[in-house]
Amino acid sequence: MDELELFFYPTNTGASKFCAKIIYNYVKMDVDDFKKRTGLAKNTKIKAYEPITLRGFGSDPGFFNNGLIELVDKFARIIINKTKQDYKVIVNSTAGFKAETAYITIMAMLAGAWRIVYMHEGFKEVVQLLSLPLAIDERYMRDLRKIGKGAQKQAVESMGIDVDALKERGLVDLEDGFVKPREWITHLLKLTKSKP
Repeated sequence: MDELELFFYPTNTGASKFCAKIIYNYVKMDVDDFKKRTGLAKNTKIKAYEPITLRGFGSDPGFFNNGLIELVDKFARIIINKTKQDYKVIVNSTAGFKAETAYITIMAMLAGAWRIVYMHEGFKEVVQLLSLPLAIDERYMRDLRKIGKGAQKQAVESMGIDVDALKERGLVDLEDGFVKPREWITHLLKLTKSKP
């Protein structure tokens, strides 16, 4: 390995931000020890970026929508961009509440991460999670692209789109007869438009 870039994405809790900052400072201040402990070659170039807080997570039970938008905007975006630059992206989904870890893992799969790792608290070893070929069904993606920023339910259904199926899958909101893709989906559609 010639080059390693490290990105830290703590959730918006004191413990998470504290841990991310500690790890970031350790890598910056004692890079030789970090290379030794991780088995990296001495000549490996390492760049660690300041932690980027994922807002919406850890704040209240209604975090899912805002948290998902943050995951797409900050987390999935870097995975997609680095993959396009031929980096092998490895995501560590260990930290966080169970729901957050699940969403981070799913978003990493959707964005095309090369590997996803996890440290199991029971046996204190890093394990590689199988990266399932996850994707939002292409027919739903086509329908969501047709809907664009939103349209009246009747107009959407006249295009042959099953609004109820999209709503049941949490892909759209329906208010006063107006169908609108969820905000996190809109962001994901933009990012994956030119994905390899």
